[in-house]
Amino acid sequence: MPPLRILFFLLAPNFDRVFASFLESLLERGHTVHVLIQKQKQKPGRLPSGGGAILDELAARYPSFTVEGEPTVPDRWLALRTGLRAGIDYVRYLEPELVQAHALRRRARKIAPVPIRMLVKGLKSVPRLRRPAAAALGLLERVVPIAATTRSIVSAADPDVVLVAPLVGLGARQSDWIRVAADLGIPTVLPVASWDNLTNKGVLKQIPTRVIVWNDAQAAEAIDLHRVPAERIVVTGAHAFDHWFEQGPRLEREAFHSLVGLPLEPFFLYAGSSYFIARDEPSFFRTWLEKVRSSDDPALRDVGVLVRPHPQNARGWSEYEPDDDRVVVWPRGGASPTDAGRREDYFHSLWYSAGVVGINTSALIEAAIARRPSFTLLLESFRETQVELPHFAHVASGPNSLVIVGEDWEQHLAHLAETLAGRRDDGPRIERFLRTFIRPHGLQELAAPRAARAVEEAARERDARRSWKRGESRASAASTVSR
Repeated sequence: MPPLRILFFLLAPNFDRVFASFLESLLERGHTVHVLIQKQKQKPGRLPSGGGAILDELAARYPSFTVEGEPTVPDRWLALRTGLRAGIDYVRYLEPELVQAHALRRRARKIAPVPIRMLVKGLKSVPRLRRPAAAALGLLERVVPIAATTRSIVSAADPDVVLVAPLVGLGARQSDWIRVAADLGIPTVLPVASWDNLTNKGVLKQIPTRVIVWNDAQAAEAIDLHRVPAERIVVTGAHAFDHWFEQGPRLEREAFHSLVGLPLEPFFLYAGSSYFIARDEPSFFRTWLEKVRSSDDPALRDVGVLVRPHPQNARGWSEYEPDDDRVVVWPRGGASPTDAGRREDYFHSLWYSAGVVGINTSALIEAAIARRPSFTLLLESFRETQVELPHFAHVASGPNSLVIVGEDWEQHLAHLAETLAGRRDDGPRIERFLRTFIRPHGLQELAAPRAARAVEEAARERDARRSWKRGESRASAASTVSR
């Protein structure tokens, strides 16, 4: 098809890693992509500070790729729109599928306006009014005006298609771009950013022309939780992980152990979780390490541990100094794998480990791509950010689950000891998960090109509408002449 003009509204520069393969696929297919980033702006028209290394790299390689901060738009109705959206998101957590998500509901409540908090309190005792109340809030949100300047940003770019991500933030003003584009007759696309986005944030206020999801499980979430018509959903696989399938080790094991400072012995990678999941993770890790060191299994007692803090939750790790030369925190402040060197460092950490331990983190998925088992432990202290979060079930329960779940300390330590002793064969479960959750179209099938084709498909709808309108106009003219 002819090259497209694509306008992509992205929430923050740290999403560059998520969409790197997707963006590159669009550019390789000859399309022009202009990215506008909402958060961490400097001045309008300048690249956001504090992130976007991959975006810089793409801009240097492709003349058809540009990126800048989203312009500031005076909008007296913005607070009302976002307040109503926050209220809709809060009401959503009364749905039966999400009623046990206590941590998510508290987070949504914090940003919901006080009148809506009071409304929700009343709805709890009259559940049959939940959906009518949500519908009423949605109707109000849709009639609140949007500043003309917002409309002009889209119309001036004259895009063939508008992309918005992640779009599902609580009370997100990103919904404005979907609404404006729809008013202008421009197709819209939501490329879902992560495995948890359709369950642990807000609800879609406007339905895009296409919703790009990873797998059938996300497709069901889009239908059941966001009321997206099935014909608008495209299952592509997880384009965010495409690059890991192509990654291989550059260093030998000895060189990697020397680099990080671990003895040349088996080690587990302890992968940190986000602040929302584990607020004081170093404290938990100390307990975990004590349990490991007091194990009855000699190999487990002596196993090495490489701690990799979550890049957005490195607090506490800078002060943590293990009095154990078999434990290393690296990199100390966490690091997002946004360039070749950091990706290699992270991949080597996965590749040479005996397995990955985490509370609830995407590293458990990335471990599978490196064909390493992943482990977690269910504790009451993490109940709200493990079993009560719907996305955790994707990796930790069901016939296609990935993570080896310990119901208590004894079982968790036994799982680790069995792995060190070579008594576990987790290859089949890893392959099954990869084929259902990450690459449902085949392990050799890149997801990013499929996602790019879904964008092209959405753009064709505009062409179809234009053709229809031209045909209608010609028919009208012919009718006038005949009269």
